[in-house]
Amino acid sequence: MLAAATGRQMEIVRPFEGLTKADVLARGHGLPLELTFSCLAPVDGVHCGQCNKCAERARAYATVRLTDPTAYANRGGGVIGWKA
Repeated sequence: MLAAATGRQMEIVRPFEGLTKADVLARGHGLPLELTFSCLAPVDGVHCGQCNKCAERARAYATVRLTDPTAYANRGGGVIGWKA
């Protein structure tokens, strides 16, 4: 479908497909990962802090022992595995 729309062959490359969020954070240490977004239910443009993707993100930062710079609308609002 992309080839028909663009008139060119396209290949989608997903180099991080098999990695966990913790793996990505470990490899991307020093990059502006606070600019990435993975929330399912953002609140006023920031991570909700309650969905499973926010929980995965918080756990990944904890796993690699990095401070989580993410702005969350609700820190500690019942996310599974969340440690305030």
